[in-house]
Amino acid sequence: GISRTRIEPGVDPRSGSAWFSALDFSDRVLGSPADFLRWRGSGKWLAGLPDDNTTVLARLELGAILTDGFSNLPPSLRFYAGGDSSIRGYDFESIGPRDDNGKLTGGRYLAVGSIELSRRVLPHWRVAAFVDGGSAFVEKTDPFYQSAGLGLRWLSPVGQIRVDLAVPVRDSENSGFKLHISMGPPL
Repeated sequence: GISRTRIEPGVDPRSGSAWFSALDFSDRVLGSPADFLRWRGSGKWLAGLPDDNTTVLARLELGAILTDGFSNLPPSLRFYAGGDSSIRGYDFESIGPRDDNGKLTGGRYLAVGSIELSRRVLPHWRVAAFVDGGSAFVEKTDPFYQSAGLGLRWLSPVGQIRVDLAVPVRDSENSGFKLHISMGPPL
């Protein structure tokens, strides 16, 4: 794996980027239940707008597994989506293909993205609006999930503390708001 993060110093950075890529593989000769090649990659971009109080944060996460024995791969190697660093409005890793009994089985592919607009309203407070979307899937016809929400950012002395309230969009099976709390830099 390889990663690189560049971000302005301080509790309220206005620009930065973070990149990550990892490749996992194994072979039956090494004791694996199936030959596989698994790639994961992500990118995050933070940019300040000219008004000096507003930032845009964009995020993209992708993944794919190449194998002839996907059903033999353990669940820990498959892809899942949902949660505060994925698709807010859904529980952590609750999105992905399911079997006939409704049990989550995990996906062969992952595609998740987000865009967030954040504005400073007081010296130590920001408000945010965001949309997230994507899925962990096996077939291109598997469902695509979306959420939208609002957030509050406290620029505390120890770092940003984020509180987000999100709701699934156009999802008949999942409804209601989910509360997500996280801490740390935006990237």
